[in-house]
Amino acid sequence: MKILIFYFENFNYLEKNAFNILKKKNNELYFKKLHSSTKPTFSLKSFELYFYFIKKYFLREKFFFINKTNISNPDFIYVHRANKERLEIVKQYLKSHHINSTILFSDLETGSSKKSLIESIINKRHSIFLNIYSSHSGSFFLLQNLETPTSRLWVINYKKLINLSICYLDELFIKSCNLVERRKLDLSNISDNSQLKLNVKNIKNYIFYLLGFFSQKNIKKEFDVFFYMKNRDPIKIKTYHKRHSADPFLINYNNIDYIFFEEIENQKGHISLTKINKNSSEYLGKIIDEDFHLSFPFIFEDKGRYFMIPESCNDKSLRLYESKDFPFQWKFKMKLIKDVDFADSIIIKSKEIYFILTSERIEGYHNSYKIFYSKDLESTDWKPHKLNPIMINNYSRNAGMFIDKEKIILVFQQYNFNDYGNNIRLFELNKLSTSTFGIEEINKDQYMNHETENTHHFVKNAYFNVFDKQSII
Repeated sequence: MKILIFYFENFNYLEKNAFNILKKKNNELYFKKLHSSTKPTFSLKSFELYFYFIKKYFLREKFFFINKTNISNPDFIYVHRANKERLEIVKQYLKSHHINSTILFSDLETGSSKKSLIESIINKRHSIFLNIYSSHSGSFFLLQNLETPTSRLWVINYKKLINLSICYLDELFIKSCNLVERRKLDLSNISDNSQLKLNVKNIKNYIFYLLGFFSQKNIKKEFDVFFYMKNRDPIKIKTYHKRHSADPFLINYNNIDYIFFEEIENQKGHISLTKINKNSSEYLGKIIDEDFHLSFPFIFEDKGRYFMIPESCNDKSLRLYESKDFPFQWKFKMKLIKDVDFADSIIIKSKEIYFILTSERIEGYHNSYKIFYSKDLESTDWKPHKLNPIMINNYSRNAGMFIDKEKIILVFQQYNFNDYGNNIRLFELNKLSTSTFGIEEINKDQYMNHETENTHHFVKNAYFNVFDKQSII
């Protein structure tokens, strides 16, 4: 894809890194520098110097080439660090050069509704966000809201926002071509109010925050799996030598309830099995182990055969296993998708089409929620959904799935401020096809009797509720 990028300030290290990520996705980048009266919001030169020494002495230098070749027919245009004045300058340039391509830009430098990064950190807001806009028929429209969990350090949050504004541009452009409904943006209503704005007061507050942060003791947390029947207290499952456990999936087979789960051994996960009754559990052992980390053992039945797609992002693949003697014996069958960084994937079959619902990581969190589909389960040709990325926010990662009276209930894990696996949210899936996707949030209390804080996974059947919970060790 050919992308023409207009910019008004020299790029810092983190921006160069984000553009390199975009380029590695088989995109051709062309740059054109224009001039405006807007002064730079913040210079990252001090951070760049720090990164320079790290790169020079510890890492390989990453070469960044600014291709200034003129291009008259880009697939789309991106205006970096856009504001009202800069958008008008770009529009005039395009008009004079007879270029009619779609324009994309983010509101990183605009939007009075957003607080500064420092305020988000000090007030421990659960996420930071920005919007991506696109042009259509001479007007601008909201294309997608992008959201990511807030971290404790300013520079990490700055990097996240830069990545959000750049790394997904090619995918968002494709999505813009497939949108049916568009919400118009009135450029006269946007303000030049940057999230990156710094002043003496919030810098002072941030320094005090950092002093408190670095004085805190490091707290280690781990997950354990619990189960219970209605109106009973949760019981922790038994594991080998009391190892920690997470990501449970529940299945009833021959009137026996089994839990497949991630079991942690020396900081690496493998898949283990236990069976439960109303009062206790029986550990049945390790069933799948690889040289890399495995977790999230999503189990499904198709045409009388049982399959599993555990998380295997450390192998950069989505792997399919089949049971040869359910539930104990499993054999690796194939890699459905290679060279990917997917986490916590599930498969749903609808109208003879298989859909993979997963979360991809480009940098940072696995929170780019995507869908792929195929008419054949055992295929290596999975097509991307027309609305990818479906969502990028603080809950766009699977945390379980169950069926309630033929309704598919998706469970998503919720990030909080600098915290992983803080809580869960439940949504009913009401629309899924090769071109549509729709969910509606529902009250989770109707399905569970336990406190969901520090829970990051939940499943159930007609008899049992199963969840994991994080605690300090």
